[in-house]
Amino acid sequence: MVRFPRFCVIAILAALAGMADGSLAATGFTGVAAGDPSASDAILWTRTIDAASNQPVAVNVTAQVAADPAFRDIRFTFKGKTDATRAGIVKIAATGLASNTRYFYRFVAEDGTIGPAGRLTTAPAAGAKVAVRFGFSGDAHGSWRPFPVVTGFAERALDYFIFLGDTMYETASTGSPAVADPFENPEAALADYRRKYLENILPVHPGGAPGLQP
Repeated sequence: MVRFPRFCVIAILAALAGMADGSLAATGFTGVAAGDPSASDAILWTRTIDAASNQPVAVNVTAQVAADPAFRDIRFTFKGKTDATRAGIVKIAATGLASNTRYFYRFVAEDGTIGPAGRLTTAPAAGAKVAVRFGFSGDAHGSWRPFPVVTGFAERALDYFIFLGDTMYETASTGSPAVADPFENPEAALADYRRKYLENILPVHPGGAPGLQP
């Protein structure tokens, strides 16, 4: 069984941003990702916000997994709910999938809003000999957005992407102070680490100007 670490999903999130074809209503989707693929399942991820306030919101969602990018042939549906106390995210296990198969997936909110679409490829069956196209990278820092290395990922038709880390940096950068000392103030440090992590998916200024201001 082939499995990949969950931290790769943040990098895939940026890679699949160009596949967005949904609209925003009361619910806003900030992206999708898939990770930990085996020969029969994968973890699907999304994040929801209130479109007016841009704040995380809890929403009942349905993950649709289809055989085609137009979602005319939906093979599976899975229910879940995003968590406003965890930045509005949800992870759903998509099970019962066929091995070495490309699927397309998206989330639909209870208000009818359709989120961006992503694609995933399940791992080959044990012992199977198949060609695999994958990429890898590392080092994500919020002040480097937009991340140029992921430009064009959707066109590269990768089966897998592996993110090697680091997923954040604790040092200060433009618009983002350094994290608190975890030995002196562990609660503040935890909040700071989470803030730094989320900076990777904040929007960028028009033209990709540096800085972490929304």
